[in-house]
Amino acid sequence: MALKTAADSGRRLFQQFHLVHTFTGTNRFKEGDPLVRILEAFRKGSGLSDDDWKLLVSREVKDDVHLDDEKYLHGHCGGFVWELVTRLGHLYAAERAKAAGRQLYYIQAVDAPEQTDREWSPEEMFNLLRHPSLTDTGKLPGLVPLYVGMHVRLSKLIKAPFLVQNVSGVVVEIVFHPRERLPSKEEPEHPLRLRFMPLGVLVQLDENPFSAPVVELRMEKGDAADDGILADDV
Repeated sequence: MALKTAADSGRRLFQQFHLVHTFTGTNRFKEGDPLVRILEAFRKGSGLSDDDWKLLVSREVKDDVHLDDEKYLHGHCGGFVWELVTRLGHLYAAERAKAAGRQLYYIQAVDAPEQTDREWSPEEMFNLLRHPSLTDTGKLPGLVPLYVGMHVRLSKLIKAPFLVQNVSGVVVEIVFHPRERLPSKEEPEHPLRLRFMPLGVLVQLDENPFSAPVVELRMEKGDAADDGILADDV
């Protein structure tokens, strides 16, 4: 007889188990491990003491052989909640930019919510930029990492039939705002958060249907207020 529901399938599967262990804890840390206190501070957004900060810095991975392994660096990370997926995305971008010797830039979303008539408080705006789920934000991240040479894909339709969702390519140039203050040379060890929205990003498509090898993803007029300055929220 065919199984009608997922519940039926699960019930049939569990009937095959003869021994079940119930885990009452993760056993990730030993009792008294200060890392628990550090992680709790991250969750609450509270500050760290000088001793905890020194301890956190001492745990930085610097000589891991995997960091020189191209197979490892090009591997895939997996996550089942947006909080984890977003964090892994930022870590991966930072490692790839560092490995490529390129400056990593962070670009904040323009904080001008659409389809609303009410005023938003600074706290609400800040929480919106920190919101990890792209499902709730129209696939717009609050803070996006970019570097020249980064492999990217479109998350929204720009112009059919070629610039559509999931089309991939490589960033070949970031066209910065004229008022942006940039360092004299790139510093791969120190990511830089831009204060102004870039005028555009040049992306070379992996499968290019055009005669020109590069397309420009430009911010449309009206997407940002005035001159494109980003509120210093993050």
